[in-house]
Amino acid sequence: MPGRADRHGQTIAPLSLAPSRCAPFMETVLNILLAVLILGGSALLTQWFTHYMYIRCPTCGILNARRRTHCRGCSGRLREESQGSRPPVPDDGTDHSE
Repeated sequence: MPGRADRHGQTIAPLSLAPSRCAPFMETVLNILLAVLILGGSALLTQWFTHYMYIRCPTCGILNARRRTHCRGCSGRLREESQGSRPPVPDDGTDHSE
């Protein structure tokens, strides 16, 4: 396949689809960049999920489900119980301690 001529009459070599010498290097860099992107994205997603699903105990540092009020590891208090979370017990005047 003959080359084509530029405006000065010099022949231009046809474009080659063969890989160049720096192609393996660029492929390696792109693979490393892709791996960092995937691992970094999954780490950020996991951190976000953990932040909204769990509470860290201030005493021992164990992760506990948000619905817990006491730590499953050290039985320390995680947060104050709100009065609105449980329905009030009706006081009918009877003693239920028996």
